[in-house]
Amino acid sequence: MALTHAQRTSMFNTLTEVMGQDDAETLMQHLPPSGWDNVATKEDLRVAFAEINSAMTAGFAQAAVERAEIVKAMTERLAQATVERAEIKAEAATERAEIIRRQAWHLYIVVSTIAVASVSIWIALLTQSGAGG
Repeated sequence: MALTHAQRTSMFNTLTEVMGQDDAETLMQHLPPSGWDNVATKEDLRVAFAEINSAMTAGFAQAAVERAEIVKAMTERLAQATVERAEIKAEAATERAEIIRRQAWHLYIVVSTIAVASVSIWIALLTQSGAGG
């Protein structure tokens, strides 16, 4: 049963009369402020620590499961990103090859046109100099 403030004051006054002020204060300081029923025992602490230990063990186990799930998801996404990167590189290589093929074709057309024009000019020059001479 918890002591009321009035009971604690009465006890202190009685102790002061019997023991003196200093000893009464010392003794009162060693009493729990709300009664002995609120003081934890070693068994209370053992139970509390066991509950905390159990909760922490469960929490750590859950955290390990969640960590494993996160690592798995990250690994899968990294693999997916690697595949996508390879696909993008392949597409870029194909596009570059197509651009180079088109540029080569245009260069072929330009060179062929110049060659045909040069030959035509030489033929025209040779036929004119042969006709005039």
